[in-house]
Amino acid sequence: MFSWKKPDPKPEEAAVEELAQLLNRMFSGKLGRLEANLSGVPRELEALKADFNKACSDFEMLDAEPDVENMWNPNISAIKSQKASYSAALRNIIAKLRTGPADAPNAYVGYKLLFMNIEDSLNAVLRYNSNFKTVLYRYPSYLKDFKRVFSSVEAVCNRIKAELDRKEEDYNAYNSISDEISKLSMSVEEINALRDGIRALEASRDVQNQEELDIAEEEAAGKAAAKRLEISAAAEQLSGITGRIGMLTAPLEKASRKFDHLSGKKAKLGAFLDDPVSMIRSEEDYRSFMALLKELGAAVETGSVDVKNKPEIRDALSRLVNSDIYYDIESLDSARKRIRELESEWRELDRVSGSIKAGREGREQAARQIESMNQEIGRIMETQERLKASIEKRFLASYSKHISIRIG
Repeated sequence: MFSWKKPDPKPEEAAVEELAQLLNRMFSGKLGRLEANLSGVPRELEALKADFNKACSDFEMLDAEPDVENMWNPNISAIKSQKASYSAALRNIIAKLRTGPADAPNAYVGYKLLFMNIEDSLNAVLRYNSNFKTVLYRYPSYLKDFKRVFSSVEAVCNRIKAELDRKEEDYNAYNSISDEISKLSMSVEEINALRDGIRALEASRDVQNQEELDIAEEEAAGKAAAKRLEISAAAEQLSGITGRIGMLTAPLEKASRKFDHLSGKKAKLGAFLDDPVSMIRSEEDYRSFMALLKELGAAVETGSVDVKNKPEIRDALSRLVNSDIYYDIESLDSARKRIRELESEWRELDRVSGSIKAGREGREQAARQIESMNQEIGRIMETQERLKASIEKRFLASYSKHISIRIG
């Protein structure tokens, strides 16, 4: 008995530079109703943002005495001034709240960035609530609008998370494929750079092509110089972040040593201030740091930690607490990663430039360089074949899309 099997469809040919766009199109097709289900989010957030700003203004302008019952020797003027500071702090937070998905290759990533922004804003509000407990305790009857809006924003955030969670497995597959596409694209650039170097070296063996060699060497040197400028700019950015962190922590070092000596706690505030980048590696570390800063502030106010420049210490504490130093520390990792990537690219360009110069030293040396670079190309091409096979297999498994990747 004959068995007729339907032939496999002819794979769709796709160039390397087309893969990212194709991946985003296929992934978007698997998102189902994610975009439709979240279509009302921007309008809701716009309204809630306006409600939050109104609540801030109403609370700031509130002409009511604080509830100081059971409070020993209350400073009503100070409590009222904190009310204005609290309102201004919350207004600054809500100003940074996005109301719609970020510009991204697909809807999932756009809404994931929106979710992260909302979550950061909610966490910032909670941190400020912890820092302004006196205000919250003394005006409990006037915070209903804040609580209502906060709960509503939290509900929107949870709704976005629920939609994202439904597609998390698809997103993880998308991320894996996207990572391999990036590696494949980088390998193409590496081979192109090596082939440029080989052509220049081959030209160097022929005196008649000396002018062409001069142009190639000048181009390679120009590209390497441009990459060095990128490295310098990235290093300057890294230095700026590091310097900003140092400016925030340095004014409190002396007071922290007094505080640590008196408190006897195992966790030392001075250690955090001396090296915040090493000490603050998680949200838990950050909360511990904020708690110690709060205790230092209280100790300075009560006089148990005696400082000569109390207003300056108070201002320094306020700047540090309100600075979101944790996010600065997190950004250091991406800045360092960017520098490493740029340095890797610069080394490749510098090697090509060095190879061209080596060509001037003689035909034998040029031949050895060409052989070495051809071997490198062969190694990279083997990696390319593995990446191509993996990407094609993943497209078929995740999207039932039979593709054939074309390089060059």
